[in-house]
Amino acid sequence: MLDLIEKVFLTRLRKKQTQIRMNSKLKENMKFENKVVLITGASSGIGKGLAIFFADQGARVLINFNQSQEEAELVLEEVKSLSGEGLLVRADVTKRAEVRAMVEKGQAKFGQINILVNNVGGVRKPADWQQVSEVDFNETLKLNLTASFNCIREIVPKMKKSGGGKIVNISSIAGYMGGAQAPAYTAAKAGVINLTKAFAKELAPAVNVNCVAPGWINTSWHSSKGQDFFKMVERETPLERIGEVEDVVKAVAFLASSQADYITGHTLVLDGGTSLN
Repeated sequence: MLDLIEKVFLTRLRKKQTQIRMNSKLKENMKFENKVVLITGASSGIGKGLAIFFADQGARVLINFNQSQEEAELVLEEVKSLSGEGLLVRADVTKRAEVRAMVEKGQAKFGQINILVNNVGGVRKPADWQQVSEVDFNETLKLNLTASFNCIREIVPKMKKSGGGKIVNISSIAGYMGGAQAPAYTAAKAGVINLTKAFAKELAPAVNVNCVAPGWINTSWHSSKGQDFFKMVERETPLERIGEVEDVVKAVAFLASSQADYITGHTLVLDGGTSLN
C-alpha cells in the first residue's frame, strides 16, 4: 500500500515538474531579446503599441513613419525609456526604392532584421463605388496591399541570411467579410490575406508568414467617432466591447514568437465575434 502511495506521489510530482518546465519554456518563447523588429506605420495606434511592446521585451525596433515625424520621435523616446534600442526610418512604403533604403538603413544599424510587421494602412478618402475616384482607389490599394508586398520583397533576402524570420501582416475583417462604402479598402485587405498565403507557400520553411485581421479597435481614428459609435459596436459584438490596441499586440506577438513556429499562412480574426453575425 505504501509503495502504491509513493508511486502515485512521484507520478504527480513528475507531472508538476514537467508543467513548470513547460510554463517556463512558454514564457521564454514569448521573449524577443536580441531580435530586430521592423514595424511600418509605427508612429501611432497599433504600430505605436507594437513598438513599445517589442522594446519592452528586449527587441531592437525600427520605427517606420512617413509624415508624422513628431509622433514617431515620441515613440522612439518611449522605446529608449524601456532600455530598448530604436531607430526612426522615414519611408513611403508604397514606393519600392524608399522601402529598399529603409531596409538597408536598418540592416546597417542592427546587422539583421528578424521580424516584419506590415501595419501601415488606411483609406485615402472614404467613398462608395459610385463616388470613389480612380486615383483614390489606386492609392488605397497601394497603401494597404502594395506597401506590404514591397516590404516583404525587400526584407526577405536579409531575413534568410540571418537564418529566417517571421512576417505578420495586418489586414481587417473588412477583407475577411467584405463591406459597403469602402470598396478599395475591402479589396486591398482581402488581397493582404491572400498575399499572406502566397508568401507563406513561397518562403517556407525559412520564413513564417501570417496575418491578423482586426475588427473595430479603439484607436484615435475610431475614438473620434464618439460614444454612439462605441455603443453600436458593443451591440453588434458578441463579446460586447470594442477591441483595444493591446488585443492586437498580443495576437501579433504570438505569431511573431517561437510559439507559432508551426503556423504559417494563417489569418487570425480578432473581432470579438463580430464576423459571426
